[in-house]
Amino acid sequence: MAFWLKRHSAIRLLLVAHLIAVPFFGIAVGVGIGHVLQEAAVLAGFTMLAYTRRLRPRAQSSAVCVGLLSAAGMLVHLSGGYIEVHFHFFVLIGLITLYEDWIPFLLSIGYVVLHHGIVGVLDPGSVYNHADALAHPWTWAAIHGGFVFAASVVGLVSWRLNELSRDEAAATGTRFRDLVQSVDAIVWEADAHTGRFTFVSEEAQRMLGYPIDAWLADSRFWTTIVHPEDRHIVAAHLDRSKRGANVDDAEYRVIAADGRVRFLHVIVRVVTRPDGERSLRGIMLDLTAQRSLEEQLRQAQKIDAIGRLAGGIAHDFNNLLTVIAGRVQLLRQVPHNEYETRQLDLVKTTAARATALTKQLLAFSRKQILSPKIIRVTDMVREFEPLLRRLIGEDIVVSVRVAPDVGCLRADPSQLEQVIMNLVVNARDAMPNGGRLLLEATSETVTSAPPGQPELPPGPYVVLRVVDTGIGMDEATRAKIFEPFFTTKQLGLGTGLGLATVYGIVKQTDGYISVESEIGAGTTFTLYFPRVPSPGERSVRDDAMPSPPPGRGTILVVEDEEGVRDLAAEILQGHGYDVITAGDAKEALLTNEQLNGATHIDLLLADVVMPGMSGAELAAELTRIRPGMRVLYMSGYSDNAISTRGTLLPGTRLLEKPFTDVELLTSVSDALGESTN
Repeated sequence: MAFWLKRHSAIRLLLVAHLIAVPFFGIAVGVGIGHVLQEAAVLAGFTMLAYTRRLRPRAQSSAVCVGLLSAAGMLVHLSGGYIEVHFHFFVLIGLITLYEDWIPFLLSIGYVVLHHGIVGVLDPGSVYNHADALAHPWTWAAIHGGFVFAASVVGLVSWRLNELSRDEAAATGTRFRDLVQSVDAIVWEADAHTGRFTFVSEEAQRMLGYPIDAWLADSRFWTTIVHPEDRHIVAAHLDRSKRGANVDDAEYRVIAADGRVRFLHVIVRVVTRPDGERSLRGIMLDLTAQRSLEEQLRQAQKIDAIGRLAGGIAHDFNNLLTVIAGRVQLLRQVPHNEYETRQLDLVKTTAARATALTKQLLAFSRKQILSPKIIRVTDMVREFEPLLRRLIGEDIVVSVRVAPDVGCLRADPSQLEQVIMNLVVNARDAMPNGGRLLLEATSETVTSAPPGQPELPPGPYVVLRVVDTGIGMDEATRAKIFEPFFTTKQLGLGTGLGLATVYGIVKQTDGYISVESEIGAGTTFTLYFPRVPSPGERSVRDDAMPSPPPGRGTILVVEDEEGVRDLAAEILQGHGYDVITAGDAKEALLTNEQLNGATHIDLLLADVVMPGMSGAELAAELTRIRPGMRVLYMSGYSDNAISTRGTLLPGTRLLEKPFTDVELLTSVSDALGESTN
């Protein structure tokens, strides 16, 4: 429409010019005033139609075209049929093709045919001022028809070339627009003086949420959404561009429509147009995800460094606790008065608490040794219930529901407790104003995959559920809750690793986890673990284990920590074993060489981590020399030499530090009673 209106406005002005020129021409050539006014009235009518907006565009175009050719015919008539005036027809025919509309064009050609054909033949004197034309009107009509045809051909060719040019330009524009709109970046153009955007791609609304009209309406729009702390960066960036920097870039933060902060990398190029005016063109790249990954990497590196430190501290601390707890056990075997007994019990209790602390440090550093066991879920939940109630505030009502036929599952008990603890703490944090929390354990047989768990195979499962009445989550949050470092808590209140850890442990235990939640309706976490047969007997705690019978045989104890080495030797000797000690692997090999086979060594009790050669390397060397010797390792945390991803290698025996005298004697007795490692 805009294309037609521009051309129509120009062509109808030409009609107005003819409306003025024709009367003056008639008067100039001596035509009567009455005749001139009649001709002018006809042109005035066409002109009025050309300016009548109530008419459709095609009707207005037709009025202009017929009006112009009528003016050409009037000029021929008023001139007495001068041949030179006839060429005005041919010029106007080419002109009216600018409308590129068949209806006005055909009307115009029809008018020419009527005027030069019919009128020229019937009344040649009014059309041709030439003796030969008067004598042979049909010949001259044919000649003029040829000129009209030629003018029409030229006009039509021009018309088609214009169409092809516009189509090509439109296709190029479409390709360019599609290219710009498909880029995952904001493509923009702005006035270099005012900073007002003159073009912004649709990605601007997708990326930041503000409508395109808001970008284009106000020259101050951009500065209002830039993060207040980064506005000086933007000011300096624009100043460099305005002062002539051809290409410049900067990174800063902006606040999206939803209130979230986005990191942008903005590249600007200064473009000077042919008229000397300058504009700014550039792109804006969203670096938010990249910055988030960089932050996650830094966080992971920090956690890894802290984990290494924690693991090292826990290792050394375990050696100290082994000596403290072991010596207390030995002292308690000697009669004491009530006060001394109470003090020893206090030391034992404190050592036990310290042992629990080291286990937490090892779990954090992922150095804890995994020992999957068959767990009676009923016993596990009931034992965990007191801790659960201590974790939850008094404004939260806690319910524990355990079905009588839950059965057993196979997992590392400490890790399973960690899963439940993380889910419970997550539920507690989701209920800042109080609520209800349910821990439920049931047994289910899955015949078809439930909603949200398409990968869950059929079979019997132990199902654990943690249900809260907290604030809930929307769909976008639910989709990310198991991602590492994702957290909805305020800065500094969460690492984003709690639920990621839960997911990892559940998957490592061949389990499945699903979540159901709605805003304001609470959250339900459901965990599926394959159900395994009951072991038939309930395991008892280590401190309730009966002491094994007196032993016999020779044991080589290799431990670089003197206190642990002496304690182990004293406990074993007191139980009837012959003990040889060594401070490291080098000393153990030297002792073995000195024995020269004269003494049979039944068991190697070696620390895993020692200076120089490790316990595993020492065991490999000694078992090569003494094939019948059995091996028992002792350590405070996992090592790749004896474990894979924290799980002991098949056939490996390990005594975890800190250990009690009963644990040491039981482990040694079991090792000596089993087949060779």
